[in-house]
Amino acid sequence: MRGNLVLTAVAITASVAAAQEPLVPMPGMPPAPVIKIVDLDGGGREYAPLLQGPPESTRMRSALVTLAPGRQVERRRAGDVEELLIVLEGEAEILGPGGRTTPVRAGQAGYFPPGIRQGVRNSGAGTLRYVLVSAGPRPPAQ
Repeated sequence: MRGNLVLTAVAITASVAAAQEPLVPMPGMPPAPVIKIVDLDGGGREYAPLLQGPPESTRMRSALVTLAPGRQVERRRAGDVEELLIVLEGEAEILGPGGRTTPVRAGQAGYFPPGIRQGVRNSGAGTLRYVLVSAGPRPPAQ
């Protein structure tokens, strides 16, 4: 779907590993999630959630993003989370603070500290596919 960037959530068929026993949570953490395997096919969508936070993970969220050439995800502030962008295919520019751009390509990853306003643009001639992983702050110790 070229021309319009439509972020549509899609359910990904996930193979859940049969866990014999759930993992034991750390003190002060929510109930422990189980091991989960997800397919990275994206179902033809531009935005496909992989992990959605509790109860699938303790603090982590992730999504597979697929952008056509020239398309971009607008700049946004990540808030109180760290993010890791892992490029699977293609070339991109990270749109950082002050109009700075940083190139990143397949086989590389970009880290965003909490509070940084950033976006991503497909700067290559082909499809850009990346996994964006977000980890929220640790819950207060109890």
